[in-house]
Amino acid sequence: RQRLLDYLALRATLKTACPALFVSGQHRRLCSRQVQVVVRKRLREAGIERRLTVHSMRHCFAHALYAKTKDLLLVQRAMDHRSVASTLVYARVADDRVAAAVAGM
Repeated sequence: RQRLLDYLALRATLKTACPALFVSGQHRRLCSRQVQVVVRKRLREAGIERRLTVHSMRHCFAHALYAKTKDLLLVQRAMDHRSVASTLVYARVADDRVAAAVAGM
């Protein structure tokens, strides 16, 4: 958390019109391959051996955000999905929740 806060402070000082959160040394948006390389390196440095991808971490973020807020439109905006149909995957109801809801009727 502290490293991210430190980075955000540094990022605010960069003289670039690029809106991306993470930028290259040339102050341009990182390409997807660069992001994959950085994430893989940081996971290794952190001693995390579980195979994680940028996509799986993005999916976990969206799922956790929906679980916390139950706001599909908020998740759609956070994920920058053009269509809410793309976001519906995070609103799937777990079988145990359905069974509990039916049993409570």
